[in-house]
Amino acid sequence: MKLKLLALLVFFAFEHSTYLKAESPYTVLPCNIEFPKSVKKIPEVCIYQGGERFSCEIDNEGKRACFILPIDKACETFYLVITEALAFQTEGNTVQYLKVMPECSYKFYEMQLVRAPKKTYRIPSQKKTSDSSKKKKKDHWVVSAKELSDEKQIPDDAIIVLLNAEYVKDVKPENGFEFPKIVIKNDVLEIAGSESALQDKAIELLLSSIDYNPIHATSKTHTRQDQQKILVAMTGV
Repeated sequence: MKLKLLALLVFFAFEHSTYLKAESPYTVLPCNIEFPKSVKKIPEVCIYQGGERFSCEIDNEGKRACFILPIDKACETFYLVITEALAFQTEGNTVQYLKVMPECSYKFYEMQLVRAPKKTYRIPSQKKTSDSSKKKKKDHWVVSAKELSDEKQIPDDAIIVLLNAEYVKDVKPENGFEFPKIVIKNDVLEIAGSESALQDKAIELLLSSIDYNPIHATSKTHTRQDQQKILVAMTGV
């Protein structure tokens, strides 16, 4: 009897200790850049966000480049800028903000995460609702294309993808557990000129990104994707 009572006390203490632990205000969301099957070798892509640089994992078999971004759980509006070249708007020795180079094309999206209403519990005296209202609402994205200001100023916490904007067909909403997917056009090799030209351009952009690195810390994000599971380990530098 004493052993049973002790086991119950230990179980009770363990269960309640989990609720007392402070929950992290941050989480991580994966994002995929999806290439057509005609691309044999997926090029590397450089990503910036919130003052950090993120590397991507290349999945040649799945025809995608994958990256993971940490986000504030309270944030519901995100901005995505896809362009080849950035410039600094400076005042004296201070960088005021980043902007798209005047002669460079870009694509700018606002991504709104619409969260499902929190679950409420029905008290026994309340009547059951109809079947139609029982459908579970899930987190989902609303994506809309936008234009930058005349100065082409990039929002401070925008996700910046260094990529030719002409390659991008669409940004498609995923479920609430992933960022909207960046879809590359089927004729990207024709736009680039060839497979080798696509790779050469990717290398050129990676080399040019060195100019932006001084104001972006490198985030070492190690990911392993196993079908539906995504394991993430992040270390700051």
